[in-house]
Amino acid sequence: MTQPFEFTLVNRRFHELNPISFGYQQCPPGHAYGPTERFYYLIHYVVSGKGIFQREGREYLLSPGQCFVILPGQTTYYRADSTDPWCYIWLGFTASLPLPRRMTEPILQSETAASLFPAMLSYLQSEIAGPEIYLAARLWDLYSHFACHDRATLALPHDESLMLRAKNLIETEYMLDLTVQGLADRLHLERSYFSTLFKRQFGRSPQQYLVDHRLSVAALLLTRYHYTPAQAARACGYTDGCNFSRMFRRKYGATPSAFRRFPSPSSPPLGVWLPDEKN
Repeated sequence: MTQPFEFTLVNRRFHELNPISFGYQQCPPGHAYGPTERFYYLIHYVVSGKGIFQREGREYLLSPGQCFVILPGQTTYYRADSTDPWCYIWLGFTASLPLPRRMTEPILQSETAASLFPAMLSYLQSEIAGPEIYLAARLWDLYSHFACHDRATLALPHDESLMLRAKNLIETEYMLDLTVQGLADRLHLERSYFSTLFKRQFGRSPQQYLVDHRLSVAALLLTRYHYTPAQAARACGYTDGCNFSRMFRRKYGATPSAFRRFPSPSSPPLGVWLPDEKN
C-alpha cells in the first residue's frame, strides 16, 4: 500500500499522554515529506526498508527496527529510499509532562518499541472500540521503559521527595490513627526536622495539613454523600465525636449537622460557611 492509512481517533484530551494520530504507510520509492513543522510529538517506527530523516540540520539514515522522533515546533524532512523504500507505523501525541531524554532524541531504538508498534497496529486493525485508550496505555509503556532508564526524568531533590511521600501518606491514610511522630518514623526522620521540612514545602505543619485534609473530606461526605456527622467522623479518623464537632466548627463556622443541611449536590466552598437563614 503506497497511500497512507490513518486510523480515525477521537481526541480524548488525556491530561499527561494523549494519542491523537496513528497510522502506517508502505512508501513508494523516493517518497518525501517536508520540510514542515508539527505542533505535537510524532514517532515513526520503521518496519521494513530504509530512508533518511533530517532534524536540526542533521541527516540520519534509518533501517528496520529504528524510530525517528519529531518534536513540536521543529522543522523536519524525511524521504524513503529510492531502491528499498521504507514502510513505517506512526504515533502522534501531545504530552503535558516532561518526556525522558531518550524519547526526544532524533533516533530511537529499543526492543520495547519494536514490539509495541506492530502490536498497536494489529490491535487497531481488529476495529476495537475506544482505540485511543489502548494507544494511551501503550504510550505509557513506552514512556515507562525509557523513564526507568533515565534517572533525570524521575529524580526529585531528596527532601522534596520525602515530603511528597509524607503528603501522600496523609492523603491516603487520613482515616487511620496517624501521628506526626509516626509519619516521621516511617520516613526515618527526627520529628522536629520532619515538621520543619514539611512546613517549608507546603506552608503548613504536618499536623495542620492532616487536620485540614480530614475536615475537607468530612465536609464532602456530609454534603455530597449524605453521611451523618457520626459516620463522617469515623470515616475521617475521629474516634471522639465531640472533638470532631469542635474542630469542624472551628474550620467551617458551623456544626457538622448544620453544615450537612447545605443543598446537594453542590457542596459549599470548603472553608466558607453560608449560614442557614432559619438558624
